[in-house]
Amino acid sequence: MSDFDFKKYKEFVNTYDDQVGFTSYSEETIINDMLYGIGICLDDDEYGFADGYARFRIKLLGIINKKLEEK
Repeated sequence: MSDFDFKKYKEFVNTYDDQVGFTSYSEETIINDMLYGIGICLDDDEYGFADGYARFRIKLLGIINKKLEEK
């Protein structure tokens, strides 16, 4: 099992509605925010901030593409 910080992710999600204007966020923004949360809970040093999130999206796309190729 990975070193995923479940406590940190739970806090990330549970405090999401503390953000001003969150009810008007687009689906894309919400998805990106939740994916960012997953990334930083896997490895904050590697996937934190904008450049880290870019690396996490590349990793995620690799995982998704691999699954699509298995079909």
